[in-house]
Amino acid sequence: MSPPSMRCCATVGWPPDMVKRWRRISWALAMAVAIPASGASVSTVYITDSVSVALFPSQALSGEPVQRLLSGTPVEVLDSNEGITQIRTGDGQTGWVRSSFLTTSVPAVIQLDEMLLLVEALQDELALSSRQVESLEDDLAVANEQLAAARKSTTAAKNVGWLKGELKKSRARAEQAEKELAQRAPELAQLQQQLTSAEQQIAELTAAREELYVKLAASELILADTAGAREAQEAGSGRLALLWSALAVLVALAIGFVAGYRWLDRKLLQRFGGIRFH
Repeated sequence: MSPPSMRCCATVGWPPDMVKRWRRISWALAMAVAIPASGASVSTVYITDSVSVALFPSQALSGEPVQRLLSGTPVEVLDSNEGITQIRTGDGQTGWVRSSFLTTSVPAVIQLDEMLLLVEALQDELALSSRQVESLEDDLAVANEQLAAARKSTTAAKNVGWLKGELKKSRARAEQAEKELAQRAPELAQLQQQLTSAEQQIAELTAAREELYVKLAASELILADTAGAREAQEAGSGRLALLWSALAVLVALAIGFVAGYRWLDRKLLQRFGGIRFH
């Protein structure tokens, strides 16, 4: 049986020098936002949705990452041991990542993109149907005008046969236009209902994605602080301090994984009406 395909959904395992640099930049940005210049208004900023996962060449998750995988990237699981998983990307690159950042469920950001494409297609179809209805209404108006003109016509007796034929044609065109309008009405109503439902799902997925990004950002801050504390303990306390730091990181990751899994499971149950997927 081939290994399952999973998706990566966060940033993990930054090297210590990059963590320090990121913390310095974050602190500078925080100070710049918190202490604006005199007379300047406070602006609102947002956490970016460009989330990536570091792919390391060794199981120890050390050294320079060989690649960074964006959230939603499908990968193949090769091996898994003690919270560390070996994966292979679509281009054949292999490496190691933390298991807590892999999921068999499609991330909310991917579902949101798919739903946006569906909404766009529904909007195009609705616009096309609206144009067709307008054309049918124009045909009906022309047919009614011809029918009215034929009824008012008082031409000579030699044109009576022609007038009757035109009157019959006008009536047929009017009836056909009315029939097509009646047939298109349920389709237009269904398209409008699908569009409304899709917009509601987009709102729910957007809220879920924002909540997930907040959790991911908090998890990265915890990992960064833990990495800094681990370096200080290695310099002062030696091997024993390193073991305690590693244990603390594993416990924090396990708690975060369990909490994230339960949260995602609850969202899926709410969305699919209580049906659980395994």
